[in-house]
Amino acid sequence: MLKCCFDVSHELGLMFNCSKSYCFVIGSKCNLVIDDIKLGNETITFLSGRKLKLDTYIIKQKFFISCNSI
Repeated sequence: MLKCCFDVSHELGLMFNCSKSYCFVIGSKCNLVIDDIKLGNETITFLSGRKLKLDTYIIKQKFFISCNSI
């Protein structure tokens, strides 16, 4: 599937930014070590873990800055 996406994007002149792309698996039975995925010559990191943690501080900060500038 990734090869198909890469081929079509290459024909259309589009590029994937693999440094901003991640694949992940979440769950209680997720103690797996999974190899990274290749898209063309680039590598997409594969992450796995029991819980998904997000840091929303930067998003909140940008929101409040936008509100205060009105």
